[in-house]
Amino acid sequence: MIRSKFFVSGLLTALLLAGIPNLCADESQPTFPVTLEVDFGPQGEDSILMELKATGEDTPESLLKKACQVKNDAICCDPREVASVNNVATSPGANVWWVVFLNGSRDVNPFGTTLKPGDRVAWKYMFEDVTEKVEAWQQGAGARP
Repeated sequence: MIRSKFFVSGLLTALLLAGIPNLCADESQPTFPVTLEVDFGPQGEDSILMELKATGEDTPESLLKKACQVKNDAICCDPREVASVNNVATSPGANVWWVVFLNGSRDVNPFGTTLKPGDRVAWKYMFEDVTEKVEAWQQGAGARP
């Protein structure tokens, strides 16, 4: 009798450690398709175009991290900024940045805008002179770049 209790107890422990799902856990969030495009511009890397599964919590930046190696750093104004994608780094001195578009619009917060089914996220490595935006932001006259 004691031996069978230890066997059952050991068997249950082994099964739990083996990854039997927690029956009381919340269902995982539903996923939906979104499109990711990564354009490395003048760097000569092959562009990426793929459909990925997203959840209602995904953002343009989290989607990028599902497909690419991303490093974040305060390049201009925010420590969460995308500093490099697959080792292609922003170049502030040359005004070359990673810029994000959502469904063709630049009016997007890469860390705060949540994705919806069918969204198209494009990250482009491109020239952009942000001097005026940074100066306006530093003087408090405009939105943060």
